[in-house]
Amino acid sequence: MNDEELVKRYVDAARQHGKAMTRPIDSDRANQMSDIIFEILKVMRQRPDRERTLLEPLLDNKDASVRCWAATHFLSLDESRAVAVLEFISRMKGVIGFTAEMVLQEWRIGRLALL
Repeated sequence: MNDEELVKRYVDAARQHGKAMTRPIDSDRANQMSDIIFEILKVMRQRPDRERTLLEPLLDNKDASVRCWAATHFLSLDESRAVAVLEFISRMKGVIGFTAEMVLQEWRIGRLALL
């Protein structure tokens, strides 16, 4: 899979995950999309020279779910940039804001395991 396909699949799965987490919540679909995102991330991490280049543009994606996933995975690459994105999202209402808040909390206390 080339870089463009990886990013497209990541974005699609992140968007679908976000939709699955809105009411009514479809936890099976959300879990399926999470699995896909983590599989794509594994491939990205096998290309360490490309991981940053692939994820960084997603920090400005118009979809908050995409930004939240990308920022979470960007924490180990550029903590300050990722934290800024997550802090912005954490002020949003709903599940996405809560998710970003929990990612930040777990990261700050050292309990967030990122592949």
